[in-house]
Amino acid sequence: LKPRGSDSPFLASKGPMVERRRTTGFQRPYKKRQLAAVGVVIFDALVFAIAVCPLLEGVELWSITIAYYLAWTAVAFAGLTAMGIDPVDHSIFDTDPEDTNGMYCYQCKASVRPNSKHCWDCDKCVDEFDHHCPWLNNCIGGRNYKFFFASTVFVSIMLGILIGSSTMLLVREFLRSSPRMHIIVILVVTGGVNLPLWLLDAMLLGFHCYLVAQGITTYEY
Repeated sequence: LKPRGSDSPFLASKGPMVERRRTTGFQRPYKKRQLAAVGVVIFDALVFAIAVCPLLEGVELWSITIAYYLAWTAVAFAGLTAMGIDPVDHSIFDTDPEDTNGMYCYQCKASVRPNSKHCWDCDKCVDEFDHHCPWLNNCIGGRNYKFFFASTVFVSIMLGILIGSSTMLLVREFLRSSPRMHIIVILVVTGGVNLPLWLLDAMLLGFHCYLVAQGITTYEY
């Protein structure tokens, strides 16, 4: 933790007064990848309801639909919660500048905890800093890491159900005596668009499973 240039967004006199900083992912400006992530989650919910559900039959209709929308709800809850939590190190609000229990951040003009790091995107020190997530437009730290991790788990499940259902219905459509071309196109596009997203999320989830097993953060890695 050391100065990076002379123009700091943090103002302090006798103690740190940290007002001009990013707090959560809901604060503007929104990022392109954040908007893309929200758009994909909403779009996939509509695609499942309009294109997949009508093709499901019997028990699979209720079992797959319930499983998908439970996963979708979990994604929305975990993602919005991780986006809405401010993981700031509250030590920067301490009015005692002589506290030497931790490290000193010249940007925040405050003593911070040893495991805190300064995020240049959010202009604040984050307790147990892991990384800045552009998909959530927020820092990931000790306070919101579990929600971030949960969101990656449920995104993998949600996309897996969507891709698996599309594949099953695509095979079933090809086995029909008269395959419907418009159904085939919709299912191929649905699976083709979401497969790369699932692979990306699976790699991210696998990486964070490794980090958790090793007891380290993305920053420490």
